Amino acid sequence: MVATTLVDSPIPSPSLSPSLRIPLSHSHLQPGHQASILTYPETLKLYRENAKKTEDPAILLDFARFLIGISEEQKREDSKTASVRSSSSGRSSRRGSKIFGNESIISWHTRGSGSTGSNTSGSSPHSPSNSSFGSSTPPPSLPVLPKLSSLLAEAHKIMRRLVARHPEASFELAEMYEAGSLHPNGKREFAKALPLYLQASKHGITEACYRVAVYYENGKGVTRNKERATSFYRKAAASGHPGALHRIGMAELHGELGLVRSPRDGFKWLNRAAANANPSYPTALYDLSILHERGVPNVVYIDESYALTLLIEASSLNHPPSQFKLGLWYEKGREGVCAKDERLSVEYYKAAWMNGEPEAGFRLAGWYLTGARDVLPQSDNEAFAIMRQAAEMGCIKAMYALGYFYEQGVSTDPSDESAKEWYELALYHGDTRAEDRIREIVGRNPELQGKRKNNEQGSCRVS
Repeated sequence: MVATTLVDSPIPSPSLSPSLRIPLSHSHLQPGHQASILTYPETLKLYRENAKKTEDPAILLDFARFLIGISEEQKREDSKTASVRSSSSGRSSRRGSKIFGNESIISWHTRGSGSTGSNTSGSSPHSPSNSSFGSSTPPPSLPVLPKLSSLLAEAHKIMRRLVARHPEASFELAEMYEAGSLHPNGKREFAKALPLYLQASKHGITEACYRVAVYYENGKGVTRNKERATSFYRKAAASGHPGALHRIGMAELHGELGLVRSPRDGFKWLNRAAANANPSYPTALYDLSILHERGVPNVVYIDESYALTLLIEASSLNHPPSQFKLGLWYEKGREGVCAKDERLSVEYYKAAWMNGEPEAGFRLAGWYLTGARDVLPQSDNEAFAIMRQAAEMGCIKAMYALGYFYEQGVSTDPSDESAKEWYELALYHGDTRAEDRIREIVGRNPELQGKRKNNEQGSCRVS
């Protein structure tokens, strides 16, 4: 673990004496015919030259962030290109990527390395007039981007140097280890991240304090320790961290983390967490809505109207379970709380589905099966496509429904074999309704008896 000292605020960047200040190059910003908006490779070259002229931690950290940003953009483009190539069966594809009005760094990089990637269509009004988008190699003055690994290695080297001088460098380097960005195989390195989070937490970075608590609670990179976890949660909660406030609240409600069960105190913590909720930590609003929906004797009175208000607020922060629940409430209506509203139901299901909620896909597919007047056209094809995605994401109800689709030939050729596979998968995960369907299919297709898909090794992810 890196040795640290406790301070009240982040370490300020040291100021340089006038004699040590070196002017940075801004020639590309000066008025005149040479002014231009730089491409990423040109910006990288200029940024690196300027970074070498200073020891200011803030500038160096920004340069490291820039390197990481480029590497992330490269990975996205490489992933996109691989996907297009695998699905196009040899057809040439167009990248369609634009960055700040100039061609994507990946387009230049792949051309320089002999790749066949195409440039973006059209030209930007901000593009330099002498850029040649049709050429197979970059202009001579344009540097070829380094490989992805070298960009991350350079960023890592800079951030390691800054760890003792800039607390944000500690935190961001810890995030890289946590995400597996620095491991050759993408392995998440929690043991390396933890001491860096600890160091950042000592310099007042509340999110680092919260993550240390999560590590201790779940045994990530360290032995599980409820007392240490609670201590760090309380420290982060004292600074108003919504995630920490929520975790302490739930622990008080249910008697977790070694705390004595106290619904009254848990309710107070959850109220504070909900008041501080943000897009990264919206869950307290959802859990608080459940308390008001169900009530807690002598602590929380049932108030479904307020529960609805909390769900709408959580939904506005893109919380998928809240969006899904609102879809349910508006689909069926709720007496004294909200009237049945097909449009709102569909919209909330769509929002939850786009945010990765599998069961919302199951419900949305149901709407496509029936259609909703002036809201959603009936479409078996859409229903089948969404239902299959939901099943592959682990929605058990969708697995059963997809079996029915194959059995009845809904937007697909009838296939008892495929139907049996999906019914078996649903049964394997606990939907006992599938047992009768499997029995009937085998009854009319004896050859399918004993032919079983290996569900444990299947490709479906069950959440």
